[in-house]
Amino acid sequence: MAKSQLKQLMSALMSKSQGERFNEILGVIKKLHDDKRHDYGNDDIFANFRLSEMAGISPWKGSVIRMGDKYARISNFIKKGDFQFKEESIKDTLMDMAIYSLITIILYEEEMFNQHVKQFEENMENDDG
Repeated sequence: MAKSQLKQLMSALMSKSQGERFNEILGVIKKLHDDKRHDYGNDDIFANFRLSEMAGISPWKGSVIRMGDKYARISNFIKKGDFQFKEESIKDTLMDMAIYSLITIILYEEEMFNQHVKQFEENMENDDG
């Protein structure tokens, strides 16, 4: 990072409260997610996460695996001090992990809801018989 960029970053960080910076980052994450989801052009914005079902892995668990890949990148950086993915910064990786966390929550909620519906339907069938 250039010296001027570092000074600019430090100035920006010092002029904002942590809460303001947190909300600013949430806005960046939202925009990043919206921009990426536009690239998929599918009504199901999580269709790529559902591909794990082809391997018998529920989508929310597949998302956790993707987070694990991102975590491995950061862990490697911590150990070696060199981030090997030049097209993706550490901040980009952390933002992706935050997005994956939110997506995982949604996919987990969907699975839990679907399980409850299935259980309810099975209970209804058993009551009828």
